[in-house]
Amino acid sequence: MENTLSNILNEPEEPPCQNDKFLVGNCCVREWQPGRRDIHTYIISLKEDPTASYYAVFDPHGGDTVAQYAAKHLHEIIVQQTEYTTGNDIEKALRESFLDIDNEILQNESGGGDPFVGSTAVVVLIKEDKLYCGNVGNSRAIASVGGQVKLLSVEHKPTAEKPRLYRILGDFELKLAHEKPVDELFTAYPDVESFQLTENWEFVILACDGVWGAMEQADVLKFCRHRIGQGMQPKKICDELMQYCLTHDDITHLTGDLTIILVCLLNGKPYSNLITRCQTAVEPVSGPVSDPESQ
Repeated sequence: MENTLSNILNEPEEPPCQNDKFLVGNCCVREWQPGRRDIHTYIISLKEDPTASYYAVFDPHGGDTVAQYAAKHLHEIIVQQTEYTTGNDIEKALRESFLDIDNEILQNESGGGDPFVGSTAVVVLIKEDKLYCGNVGNSRAIASVGGQVKLLSVEHKPTAEKPRLYRILGDFELKLAHEKPVDELFTAYPDVESFQLTENWEFVILACDGVWGAMEQADVLKFCRHRIGQGMQPKKICDELMQYCLTHDDITHLTGDLTIILVCLLNGKPYSNLITRCQTAVEPVSGPVSDPESQ
C-alpha cells in the first residue's frame, strides 16, 4: 500500500503559502480518472484586492475544462463586480459571479463544446474580518471555531425528495433558458453564506465530496486540529489526511480525485499561537502515527 500511496499522492512540492494572516496547506490524490482532474486555487492576497484572500475547490465530471476555466477566472470576475468594488454587497457579487462565469463558459464553449461537462465549486473569500462562502454541488467547506465544526457551505445533490437542489457549473444540456437561474432545476446560482470572524476561528477546510464520503466532517476537523496541536505543518496534515482516507476506506468506490485545502487563521500571530490553542482537549481520531523528525 505504501508504494501505491506514493504513486498517487503525486502533487509536486509547493513553496509554503503564508503571510501574517494565513498559513495554507493542500493535497490532491490524482489520476483516478484521467481528464477529470480536480482543480484547486488558493491566493492569500488577491492581486486586484490585497485585503482579500481566496480559496476554491472544483470537482469536475465529464471532463475538466469547465473546472479549469472557473479555477483560472472566477476570482477575477468576483472582484470586478460593482457590488464588490463598492463593498455594498459582496454576497451578491459572489452570486452574480457564479452566473457570469457559467455564461462565459457557455458563450465561449470553454467546456470544450460538450454539454455534459460540468463542475462543482466551493469558494471561500476572506476579506478583512468577514468570510464569504459560495457553493454549487457537493464539495464542502467547514471551519473549526473553538474546536467545534461550523458548516460554511450547503451541499447540493439531486434526490427524490429535493430534486431542485442541484446546482452546478456547466452541464448546459440540463439547463433551461437561463432567464431565471434561481428557479431552475439545474443552475449555477450558488448558495452564499457570510460569517463574522472572531478570535475563536482556528482554521478552514475545503474539500471535494470524496473526502467527506470517507470521513465524517467532525472527524476531519479533529484529525486536523489534533495534528496542528502537535506542531505539524498544514501541508503534512493534508498529506496524512489523504493517506488516512485511502487506507481506512474502500478506495474501489472512488471515481475521481481527492482534494483538500487547509487554511490556518493566524490573526497576525505566529503559528505557535494556533498550535497552543489546538492543544486543548479534543478527542483525536486514529490515523497514521506522526514521525516528529519528518514534521
